[in-house]
Amino acid sequence: MPPLTFGKNGPRFARRGNPTAARHARAAGEHFESWLHTQFEKAVFMRLISWWRHVGPKIKWVGKAAAAAPRAIGVGPADFIAQAADGRCLVAEAKSRANGIVMYSDIEKHQREHLAACHKAGGIALLFVELREQIKIPPGQLLAGGDLVNRAWAIRRYAVPWMEVPWRVRKHAQGIDAEDLAPWRVETVQVGVDCFLRRFLEAPATPAGR
Repeated sequence: MPPLTFGKNGPRFARRGNPTAARHARAAGEHFESWLHTQFEKAVFMRLISWWRHVGPKIKWVGKAAAAAPRAIGVGPADFIAQAADGRCLVAEAKSRANGIVMYSDIEKHQREHLAACHKAGGIALLFVELREQIKIPPGQLLAGGDLVNRAWAIRRYAVPWMEVPWRVRKHAQGIDAEDLAPWRVETVQVGVDCFLRRFLEAPATPAGR
């Protein structure tokens, strides 16, 4: 069974009636998931965590044969759960967006409750964010995969403790962008030789109830 991509509706630019945008959104989400999977595997290898899982709600398949698609049934936990080497629980939600903003409402109520409960019990609750921006590349140049011509993506990734997410009011709703998340940016070069989860897993434990 293929993994679910983030959120029930995918990134915001995947609007109904735009199959090309929807396909790119799915591909971006799956690429982010794959990158996160690699980081969790690194954490196991480095003995920072003992196990991890990428989880989601129960699904059922709708449609026939090649046209079948997964549909979420009910609710599930946050996207990732793991156990740190010191016994603490790690819970993380991941969001990938092409419009430069993650809204508070993008994280569903049951996911926010899962993150808050983990933190309250003394665990490690994190929000993973990927912000993508389309940029022009020289005419005629093809990207890996070949289906995006004359455009490329600038990708920035962040990992922030859930209780420290600096939500700001934007047009009567709370959200965060690259400026807000700057202190928690994951540097690609650093990740190449390390695991970005280390800073959270090796930090002193937060007493339960705080």
